[in-house]
Amino acid sequence: MKDERFLVQILGKPQVLKDGHLLNVERRKARALLYYVAAHSYPVSREELLNILWPEQQSSAAQHTLSVILYDLRKFLDGLLVVDKNLLSFAPTVEVDARVFKGNLTSPLCNPGLIHEALQLYRGDFLEGFNLPNAPEYNLWLEAERERYVRMRIRGLALVAEHYEKQGELYLALESLERALDLEPLQEDLQCSCMRLLYLVGDRPGAIRQYQKLCRLLDEEMGVPPMPQTMEVYEAVITDTLRESMINRTVNLQANNKRMEKGLRSKPPDPMPFAGRKAELQKMHELVQDNKTGVIFIEGEPGIGKTRLTEEFIRNSEALILRGTARELEQILPYQPFVEALRELRFRPEWPTLDELIQSELAPIWREEIECLIPEMKNNFSIEKKRDLALDKHRLWEAIKQLLSVLAVQRRVIFILDDLQWADTSTLGLLSYLVRQAGDEPIMFVGITRPFNRKSRLAKLIQALGREVKFVRIALQPLELDDLAFIAQHFSLSQTKVLADYLMNISEGSPYIVKEVVQYMLETGYLSPDGQVNLNALSKTTVIPKTVHNFISMRLGRLTVISRSVLDTAAVVGREFDFMLVAKAVALSEDAALDGLEDLCSLGIIRTVGGFRYTFDHSLTQEVVYREIETSRSKWLHRRIAEALESAKSGHQGSSAGLIAWHFSKSNVPERATPYALLAGKISSHLGAWNEAIAFYEQALTYLDDLVRISVMHNLGIMLIADRQGHRAAQIYRKAAALAISQGKTAYAELCLGCALIVENPDFSEVIWGMPPVLLGEDVPEAKKHLKKAELLMEEAGLVELLPNLKLSLGLIEARQGNLHQAVAYLREGFAIAAGAENVEAMLHIKLVTQMNLSALLQIIDDPSAYETALAGLKQAQEKDMRFIQPQLLSILGKIALADHDLHMAENYFSQGLVLAERMSMLYVVADITDCLGQLALKHGQKELAVSLFSKALVNADTLEMNHQATQIRMRLASLLPPAEAEMRLMEIRELIKKGGYLCLFERINLPEAEKAIISVIG
Repeated sequence: MKDERFLVQILGKPQVLKDGHLLNVERRKARALLYYVAAHSYPVSREELLNILWPEQQSSAAQHTLSVILYDLRKFLDGLLVVDKNLLSFAPTVEVDARVFKGNLTSPLCNPGLIHEALQLYRGDFLEGFNLPNAPEYNLWLEAERERYVRMRIRGLALVAEHYEKQGELYLALESLERALDLEPLQEDLQCSCMRLLYLVGDRPGAIRQYQKLCRLLDEEMGVPPMPQTMEVYEAVITDTLRESMINRTVNLQANNKRMEKGLRSKPPDPMPFAGRKAELQKMHELVQDNKTGVIFIEGEPGIGKTRLTEEFIRNSEALILRGTARELEQILPYQPFVEALRELRFRPEWPTLDELIQSELAPIWREEIECLIPEMKNNFSIEKKRDLALDKHRLWEAIKQLLSVLAVQRRVIFILDDLQWADTSTLGLLSYLVRQAGDEPIMFVGITRPFNRKSRLAKLIQALGREVKFVRIALQPLELDDLAFIAQHFSLSQTKVLADYLMNISEGSPYIVKEVVQYMLETGYLSPDGQVNLNALSKTTVIPKTVHNFISMRLGRLTVISRSVLDTAAVVGREFDFMLVAKAVALSEDAALDGLEDLCSLGIIRTVGGFRYTFDHSLTQEVVYREIETSRSKWLHRRIAEALESAKSGHQGSSAGLIAWHFSKSNVPERATPYALLAGKISSHLGAWNEAIAFYEQALTYLDDLVRISVMHNLGIMLIADRQGHRAAQIYRKAAALAISQGKTAYAELCLGCALIVENPDFSEVIWGMPPVLLGEDVPEAKKHLKKAELLMEEAGLVELLPNLKLSLGLIEARQGNLHQAVAYLREGFAIAAGAENVEAMLHIKLVTQMNLSALLQIIDDPSAYETALAGLKQAQEKDMRFIQPQLLSILGKIALADHDLHMAENYFSQGLVLAERMSMLYVVADITDCLGQLALKHGQKELAVSLFSKALVNADTLEMNHQATQIRMRLASLLPPAEAEMRLMEIRELIKKGGYLCLFERINLPEAEKAIISVIG
């Protein structure tokens, strides 16, 4: 018994331990009694226990219950619970964490060591998660104690901060104060101390923001101004009148800050000499010297030295360096590398200066767009106007371009995008836009990528940029033996050749493996500090593996349990991670997690990238760690990370919805991903990131009930149509129809079946986007049958919200059959229903699409209302910021003006439409407007320009398989080209007619005489 150790822990989740083993007390009232007695340093009377535990029971019954519980507890605790007549207490040998905590913090000696020890005991709130039903007095006591211990913890943190400040550890003092203020932000004396310390470490803007935040809190919570003492400190901060001697003392003390020396916030220099990349580095520097916008793409296998080359390129550079990384697991998150790079700016020492520059030089409209993408920026941008996140991608792209231009005013900006092979479509589109728009501004983009498929989006981007902007493409190869000899000489002068040969054999020229092998040899003694190489050991050993995976696995095997737990959690987050997120998810105390992080940083496995953000030394390390995590643990970690993100982003979860959805999908509770996947899909669709929206909606479908699934499938179909995936959209509509039938939603089923039949036609995109004239003359009886049945059912049931979609579909079918007047009638019906709906905003999308198609058909039949219809649609689209529809409406207005011989107005409309279409990558509209500009050039008598524009439009139309548009353009070209080339175009038209039967297309149009002659030739 004397050798046994009993511990009662009531700070945090309560538990009773015997020699480290948990003792299970089954009855809740018995546990409540134990905790109550443990919390008191003096004996507790039976009467006090009866009043607080059984306040409403009769005295005799309560005393009997208490006696039974005490009898069981005394046997269970083997004499450690002392019952002396009317008093109860624990034996002196029983340790109670709350008593030690309280005693250390209230000690008159105020010993820093005791205070640290006390704070370590605080695992959580007093009796966390415990309560006692039907015992209001006990619960009132419990809440009061919880508040009291929180106050003691705040006092302890304040004392620690004071101690750190005396020792000159100002950053640690600030950290303690911030932890205290997280518990009680209205404690004004701590806010005052925090302002003062921020000023002393050189963060004067931070001190000012701290005061402003306090003023808002006091006003919102209490309606009072700060105390005079606080105002005095603030006055001293803004007037720079705090004692100069304190500032000088701070500078000296910062140099001795041990935490900074441990490398948690600064990257240690790379011990490996830079070798073998002089020619590549020279090319990069030559491009920069011109001080204009340029692009550098660095390509190579993992571990080939892409990142090291980039580090050497920016070493000693005075440029502003921005970094973002694309990740394979995050490809459905739009703009993630750019978001990451811009978020990281806020953690830099020079952020206050950059913030002031942005505030003064960046227009509010662009700051608003930036904060919509990165909600955390709101605290800095101070925009009064509140804006919904539903912004189109053009405005967002232009906002980021304007931000980079502002940053580049004072010094060159170098934007590094790592692992670009994993970049999503939105990121590549934005990169293309920024490069093309930057012009002569001193902004350099560096893309780092692994080998990629020649047909990939990245390959097309690189090919296009190579023809248009200043461009350097560097493909890194393995190091040569001479390069390794240069490295070997750095570590061993006497055995350079031996070491170089060995490194070549094991690494095959991979710089990453060379670095890892040298580090391992130094750690194990195969390579001594004086340069001696243990040849015998090297020739016999098989410990060092011949593959990167085995080598990294061996290195990871030397980690402690705590370090490996931190590393595993970080690997699940990704190659780059936020330590605060890892600390929340790892299920370790903050101090233990920090110890593990320090260990990993000291081993070089993890390195800092700024603030609390860290990264694996190489993507291969992260991949190996992730693969080695046991499946059930991996799922558990994904859930922990998703829950940590939920907690951390409670104020603006939209910005992390995609990450939360992805982590939950990989966890043991994948159904919890659904609401976040839906939210992420909505956000992606607002950003115009169709591929990402499609992926999120598909993810959400799995765990929805059937009625909700129908609606989501409908949204998914819309996204697929927007992305010109008509065949997939048709499949989704058919599935939605089957589901609707099973749920008795017949009208919805018929609508979906009708939509499926018309959207799967490859020519459908030319119809729905108002590309007149598209008159196939072909019947689609099945689609029409389903839609007419749906029309009847909807009108009978009063399903007004579905009718505009239905009328649009029927109108498009009639247009394809050449029944233009009937098509116009349907579209007018649908437009009237959408315009008169109660929820106008919900109908806005379908209303504008209908209005656009209606104006296009009215223009074909020479209806004078076409102009007013298109103009009204354009004005509303501009008012509601619905930019996706504006290029088409501008094109239609231009065609009307062209038909009316108003060439100046036509050119104005076409030019506006073309700019918008190109910026939003709406290539089908670009082809249509370019064709119209060719017709306009003919009206001006500019034949050569017309041929050039028609040829350009034809390339786009053929690429997009816009067969009707392509046929018309060929006819226009044939009448302008020399006979031999004209004959080629005629042959192409013949082939198209054989494939698609488009002859009726020409018979229904008033063609110029030249075109009629061409048709007669074909006939």
